[in-house]
Amino acid sequence: MERSAAAPPHGATVEVRTYDAFLSKDGRGPDHAFLVVTDHRTGEQRVLRGGPEFSRGLPRVTAEMRPWSQSRERAVLDRGKAVTTLAKTWLPQADGQDLFRRGEALTDAYAKAAPRYGPLSNSNSVAQGGYRMMTGRRFADSQLWGADTVLPTELRPRRDSRTPPTLSRRP
Repeated sequence: MERSAAAPPHGATVEVRTYDAFLSKDGRGPDHAFLVVTDHRTGEQRVLRGGPEFSRGLPRVTAEMRPWSQSRERAVLDRGKAVTTLAKTWLPQADGQDLFRRGEALTDAYAKAAPRYGPLSNSNSVAQGGYRMMTGRRFADSQLWGADTVLPTELRPRRDSRTPPTLSRRP
């Protein structure tokens, strides 16, 4: 994606986008959520996404943050898949590079916790956790399985920009 002429010259934007990953025919709508984080200072965009990993036996939730040009979601759009923006928050005081670092820390947390993948903990849990960690808000969509699940490991919001994010265990 290229920088829009109407893009704010400062801050960052965090978007929740969704699409139907499983090609369902029942009209349930999108079932996979991911984040697009834009640094308006540089125009750089990165994608925070989750998915299953099968390398440890049972499927586990994994997360990754990649530049837009290298993301799986860009390939999905390039193939013509319908993608919807579910939520969008502009953070005028945010440093996009800081949000990228926080997204990377969240991917590390998932790697360490390796929660089981399933209907209640999946890519939508990653999107919800990332959106909440970056914006302080939750997105709501009852159709997205796992979006209301709090996974065992998440990042606590930071008190100021000089304090690094901290990991916490939730019961």
